[in-house]
Amino acid sequence: MTSLIEELEGTMSRPFTDHPPYPMLAHKRDLVDADSRGWVAELKMDGRRAMAIRTANGVDIYSRNMKSQKGKCPHLEDAMMDLPPGTVLDGEVVMPNDEEVEIIGKMTKSVNFTWTANVIGSKPDRAQRVQEELGRKIHFVTFDCMYLGYRNLMNDPFNWRRKYLVEVFEKYLYDCPYFVLSPLFEPGDELVEEVLEAGYEGIMLKHKESTYEEGGRGWGKYKFVDDADTVVMGFTDGQGKYSDTIGKSHYHRYLHHQQTCTYPILVHLLHKWTPCA
Repeated sequence: MTSLIEELEGTMSRPFTDHPPYPMLAHKRDLVDADSRGWVAELKMDGRRAMAIRTANGVDIYSRNMKSQKGKCPHLEDAMMDLPPGTVLDGEVVMPNDEEVEIIGKMTKSVNFTWTANVIGSKPDRAQRVQEELGRKIHFVTFDCMYLGYRNLMNDPFNWRRKYLVEVFEKYLYDCPYFVLSPLFEPGDELVEEVLEAGYEGIMLKHKESTYEEGGRGWGKYKFVDDADTVVMGFTDGQGKYSDTIGKSHYHRYLHHQQTCTYPILVHLLHKWTPCA
């Protein structure tokens, strides 16, 4: 029986470059809206977004901001060489803990964001040294396939891209423990309870018929704790016995790629701030 991957051989719907497409993003969504309406759920990993790319010239791993992470995880790069050239996988790089947890009958491992950040935020030599010191290696939790063998899959529905991704693991990544296929779940209250108890930060929601919107926000995310992406803009001096320290810090908040001041009064104080280096 011909596999889905074999049927793709020789087909190419869009020119392929050595630079991956921009990743698809998500917006906050109410879990109730997704229940029983063609949506599936994934665990929201507390890691760093990444895209694994295999070209005719080799392999590379890119961050969400299109920064090359080459050389930081050679064990992942070695496994990626088994992928067919012209393949791009979307996922999250994480550093797992030893603790295994069961969620709706599926086993997974909790992750440590600090360890992940220490590795991915370092230069290649130090990134490898940190992994050696910890006695563990970065894992690539894979949840989508954007290109496969030079074939653009982004216009295919999610459920078809998932079938291709499963075959990629069965045919090319079956013997690599560091590449992990992200498990799928049915959204609902039971899932929320178990994911919350396991300590994950939330749930990702994806419609089975959705295409991959490069740079778009077609996915949903249901987070247990609200947060905000901010940038430190300045500070005030401490007073009294704290005069040699920082008193208060002032921030701008990011909202859909646009800076929005968290506190309107700070706009009027902007000229008084001491800029951060």
